[in-house]
Amino acid sequence: MEDLIGQTLLDRYYVEDFVGRGGMAEVYRARDLRRRITVALKFLREDMAEDEVFLRRFRREARVLETLQHPNIVRYYGFEETDNLHFLVVEFIDGEGLRKKLSRLARPLTLAQALAILEPVCNALHYAHAEGIYHCDIKPANIMIDRTGRVVVADFGIAKLAESATVTSSTTGTPAYMAPEQCRGQKVDARTDIYALAITTFEMLTLDRPFTGEMATIQGAVSERIRWEQLKATPPSPRKYNPEIPEWAEQAILKALEKQRNRRFPSVLAFYDALSNGGKVTPDPVLPWAEEGEPEATPPTLVEPATPQGATRQGQWEQRMTDAIWAVRRAWRRAADACAAAAQRVRALATRPARRVATAARRASDFWTERRAAKPALVYALAAAVAVLIVGAAAWALAGKGTPAATAPTVAPAPTATRPSPTPAPTPVDENAIYATIETEKANIRSGPATVYPIISVAEKGQRFQVIARSPKSDWFEICCIQGKSGWVYQDRVKIWGDMNALPISTPTPPPPQQIRTTSGGTGR
Repeated sequence: MEDLIGQTLLDRYYVEDFVGRGGMAEVYRARDLRRRITVALKFLREDMAEDEVFLRRFRREARVLETLQHPNIVRYYGFEETDNLHFLVVEFIDGEGLRKKLSRLARPLTLAQALAILEPVCNALHYAHAEGIYHCDIKPANIMIDRTGRVVVADFGIAKLAESATVTSSTTGTPAYMAPEQCRGQKVDARTDIYALAITTFEMLTLDRPFTGEMATIQGAVSERIRWEQLKATPPSPRKYNPEIPEWAEQAILKALEKQRNRRFPSVLAFYDALSNGGKVTPDPVLPWAEEGEPEATPPTLVEPATPQGATRQGQWEQRMTDAIWAVRRAWRRAADACAAAAQRVRALATRPARRVATAARRASDFWTERRAAKPALVYALAAAVAVLIVGAAAWALAGKGTPAATAPTVAPAPTATRPSPTPAPTPVDENAIYATIETEKANIRSGPATVYPIISVAEKGQRFQVIARSPKSDWFEICCIQGKSGWVYQDRVKIWGDMNALPISTPTPPPPQQIRTTSGGTGR
C-alpha cells in the first residue's frame, strides 16, 4: 500500500501517522476534518482487496460495528471506498492492547485486578450476544486499554451473526484461543466466546496459556498441534502455575474450558459471577502498569506522611525479591512442562513401530482375502473358455467330412469375473518433505507470488502438492504442480503439512508489463 501519511482522503480524513498492521488490515491515525476529532482508519490490505472473500468479511465487520453501540466496544463512524481503497472509520484508542501490557509484567495479575478488566469486557460481550453477534476472536490483543484506563473490545472482523454462525473455515480465528467447535468448523454461539475469555483469564492470572502445542502427540506446525490440544487435551490447573489463585476461580476457569459447550457457563455474566465468588471479590482498579506513567481510573488518594528513606528501600527490596521468586517459579514450571511434553512424545514414538506392524499385517490379510474371493470367478472363466474351444473344434471336424454346414449356435461369451479392486494404498510420503492440501473449492496457481502474475492452472479441493519454497512474507507458496513445473498458490487456499519455516525463500523476477492482470478473475487466488 502506498504511503498515505500526509494525504487527505475524500476531502475529509487527513492521515497523520501509521499505527500498525494486522492479518487483514493496516491501521492509520487520522484527523476527521468534519467532526474535528482524531479517528483510526482501518484499511483492507492491498493484496486482499481483490479477493472477494476478504472484501466481504471486511464489509461484514462494518455492518457488525454499525449495529453495536456500547461504551466498551470500539465506536464505529463509517465505511468508505475510494481509489481501490476500502477502509473503516472507527474510534482511535489512545493506548495499547492487553497483550503488550501482560508481556511486560514480571508477575501475573491478582484476581481483583483481572476482574477490573473482565467486568467491562463481559458487559460488552453480553450486549453483543443479546444482539445475536458472537466475536469469535476474543484474546488479549483484541482487548484495548486507553490512557484513562477505559477497556474496549476491538476487531469484530470475523464476528458471526446468529442466523449464519457456522464457521466456514477452520483457519478462522486464533488457534490458541479457539473453542473445540470452532476448530471443527461447527456452529458457534455465546459459549464459544466464553471459552476464549477463559483462556484470556488464565493468561492474566498465570502469564501463560493452557494450550501451547507442547502436549500434542502429533507432528506438524505449531498451530496444528494447538488445535489438537484444543480438541483432545485436558487443560492444566491454573493453581499449578499460580498457587495464589482461589479454588473457586480455578473451578470457574476449568468449567468454562470444558470441551462440550453444554457443560460451560450459559452466559458471560454467569462466568464473571463465578470468578468473583458471587460478587464477594470486588475489582481492583489499581493495575500494575499504572507505574509506567499512564493515568489510570483510580480513586482519589489521601495525602499521607512521608515514608522514611529506609522503609522505601526495604519496600523496593521486597518487590524485587517477589519478582525474582516469580521469575524462578515460571522458569522451573516451563522446564517441567517441557520435560513432560518430551516424555509424552517419546512414548508416542515408541508405539509407532507396533502400529506400523499391525497396519502391514492388516493389509496383507486383506490382500489374501481378496485373492481367495477371486479364485472361484477365475475357475468359471477358464471353464467357459474350454467349452467354447470344444464346440469350435467339433464344428470344424463336421465341416471337414462334408456334413452340411449347420449354423453354429451363437455361444454367449462367458461372463467375465470382475475382480474386486483392492483399496489403493496411500501415496508414500517423504517425512522430510512439506506438502500443501487445497482447502477451498478452487485455487488459482500462478507463475509468481502475487495476483499480478498470470494463472497457469486451477487446483481443485483436496488436491495435494509438494511445497518447495515460500515468498519473503510467507504468504505465497511455490508448489510442484504440472509435470515437474512449479507454480505459486496463496496461503489462504491451502493447508500446510510440515515446518513452514524450513522452506527456502524464493524471490522470482517481476512479470513483464504485458502479463500484469488488470481485472480479477477466477474463483480462487
